[in-house]
Amino acid sequence: MKKKSVLVLGVMGILTLSMIGFKNVSAKEPINVSNRDEVTVITAEEQNKVENSTKLSGFIQQENGSGFFFSKVK
Repeated sequence: MKKKSVLVLGVMGILTLSMIGFKNVSAKEPINVSNRDEVTVITAEEQNKVENSTKLSGFIQQENGSGFFFSKVK
């Protein structure tokens, strides 16, 4: 029983220390790797989805794999 509790506490300690270490490694802000502007083309169908949606904000997935976030202002 004592061996199990030592093992459990040891694993929890290792996980805690690893999380503290990774917390400092993660990026605080997104990094732009290109120096060009990104252009997103929104079709009339996608615009109609946004306008006719009852949601005030959300994400629309596009066919090419990208997408865009929208937010309605009232």
